[in-house]
Amino acid sequence: MRYPGFSGLAGMFLFSGLVTLYGEELFFRGWLLQSFQKRLGKSWAVALQAGLFVLPNLLVTIALPPLQAVLFRIQEDRV
Repeated sequence: MRYPGFSGLAGMFLFSGLVTLYGEELFFRGWLLQSFQKRLGKSWAVALQAGLFVLPNLLVTIALPPLQAVLFRIQEDRV
């Protein structure tokens, strides 16, 4: 569902900027980094959490465009 105009744009920025990004930062740079630092030391903890941070983002970058193309094609066929 799309919301046109300023309210839709404001809602997108609110969700993207606060909910998604804050949640990622809290998990990866908060909880996960602190857990790794206790076990591995600072340098290894930073490297490992950064590598784990890249994986979901890389997966979305690779998988999402073909999936969107299929979904948009299905939607066009129904109209």
